[in-house]
Amino acid sequence: MKRTIRSLISILVIVLTVLTAVGCSTGTQSTGSETESQKLTIWINGRDSFIGPNEQKLPQEQWYISQAIERFETANPGVTVDLVVSADALQAHQTFRTAGLAGNAPDIANLWAGQFIFALNDVIAPITDYIPEEDLENINGWDTVTLDFKEGNPIIGYPTPDNQMCFFLYNKKIMEEVGLDYENNPPRTVEAFMADMEKIKNAGYTPIAADEGGGYTYYFFYIAGYWWVQQNGIEPILAADQGKSNFADDQALLTALNLYHEIYAKGYMNQDAATSADSWNKFLQGEVAMFP
Repeated sequence: MKRTIRSLISILVIVLTVLTAVGCSTGTQSTGSETESQKLTIWINGRDSFIGPNEQKLPQEQWYISQAIERFETANPGVTVDLVVSADALQAHQTFRTAGLAGNAPDIANLWAGQFIFALNDVIAPITDYIPEEDLENINGWDTVTLDFKEGNPIIGYPTPDNQMCFFLYNKKIMEEVGLDYENNPPRTVEAFMADMEKIKNAGYTPIAADEGGGYTYYFFYIAGYWWVQQNGIEPILAADQGKSNFADDQALLTALNLYHEIYAKGYMNQDAATSADSWNKFLQGEVAMFP
C-alpha cells in the first residue's frame, strides 16, 4: 500500500496538495503473482483548486484531474481512484477531520496549507518518508506543509505553490489613451506603478477598483499578504507571531500598508471598495482601468 501511495503522489504532485489520512482504506491485496487490487479515494475542492470554472461545465471525464487519474490507473493495473469533489473548500477541512476521527477519511485530500492542516495533525499521517529527495530539492513551499513551519518536524502534505496567482486585469483602450503599453513596457518599480496611476486618474478614470463587499478580501488581504511574504520571507513573520519580534518593526509589513494607504488616499482606487459589489461591471463598462 505504501508503494502505491508513493507512486500516486509522484504522479499527482503538480496538480494536488497531498494529505494522507489516518485510517485510510487498505484496499484488497492479492497474493502471489496476481495483480494487486486497491482503491484510493481523493477529495478535490470544487473552488480555487484543480477543477476550473469552465471545466465544471464539461462532463467529468473531460476534466484535467480526471484525465490525470485515468493515466495513473493505466500505469498501475489493479489500482482504481475514486474522485470526490468538495463543494466548499473551507468546510472541507472540518469534513476531513470528522471523517478522520470516524476512520473513513480519504487516502488523499486537497486542503489549504499552513495552520489549516496543522490543526488536523491528529487525523493526517506524515508522508516524510515517502517523498523523493528530488522533490525536496526542486519543489518550493515545504515549510508550509511541515508541522508548525519548523524544519525537522513531520511533513504532512505536498505543496503546490503554482495553484493560484495574483494579477491585475487591465483595459487596453484606457492604457493606450493615457500613453501606457503594459504588454511591452509594464511598470517595474512601485514608483513607476504609482506614476501610471496618476496618469490614469488625471484622464478621468478610476485606476483600480476592487469589490470586498462580498466578504472575499482578495485585494485588501491576499495580494497585500503575498507581497509582504515576498519581501522578507516567512521567518520574520513567524518570529513576530511567536512574540519574538514586533510586527510594528517589520519594515516589509509597513511598506505594504503604507502603499495601500497611499493608493487609497490619492484616489487611485474606488473609495467604497470595502462595501462595493459592482466594480467588475464598471471595469467591463470602461470606467475602471484595472481590476484585481
